[in-house]
Amino acid sequence: MLAVSCRPGGDPQPIAAPVAFTDQVPRIYATYSKTQLPLLRDSTYRAAHVDLRDEARPAMLGELGGALSFNAQVPDEPELRFAMALVPVSERAPAGDVRFRVSLETRDGREVVFDEIVKPRRRGRWLPRQIDLTPWANRQALLIFETMLTSPEKIGNEDLQDLIPLWANPELASKRRLSGQPNLILVSIDT
Repeated sequence: MLAVSCRPGGDPQPIAAPVAFTDQVPRIYATYSKTQLPLLRDSTYRAAHVDLRDEARPAMLGELGGALSFNAQVPDEPELRFAMALVPVSERAPAGDVRFRVSLETRDGREVVFDEIVKPRRRGRWLPRQIDLTPWANRQALLIFETMLTSPEKIGNEDLQDLIPLWANPELASKRRLSGQPNLILVSIDT
């Protein structure tokens, strides 16, 4: 067998490995269903595989009114990929809308790069998203993942425990790596 690496255009620029933020929080290597999420929320772990509608993803637990923050070197041609979900774990879960927001903070200040409101009818399923972060390429930044109720004054604190926001496998990667052509040719000769 012969293996040859083929990269057009001479020596390629090094591409930073994708940063998987789920790997940076205390994680248990088990899969949790919607009904088991309160067990995970009450543990010391903040991430696990979560199965929603027969689709399991590595996910971080958010907190309504809270934030998860991560330092990262933003690569060349950057893209942030993730899925979000809002999971009611009891019938007492608040019925209001929930805002999912991602901000990026550098020495120049803080800017919201993603802001979406999840309505009650879209709960209990993964909602995949991609964000182009080209304006912040090749810079050190703090990524902040926030979730908040749009009308918090209508809901008691005890009800907040019955609604769990999730950030599935947020990953910061270079689009070149994501969209590039294969760089390996395998030739096998059977005699």
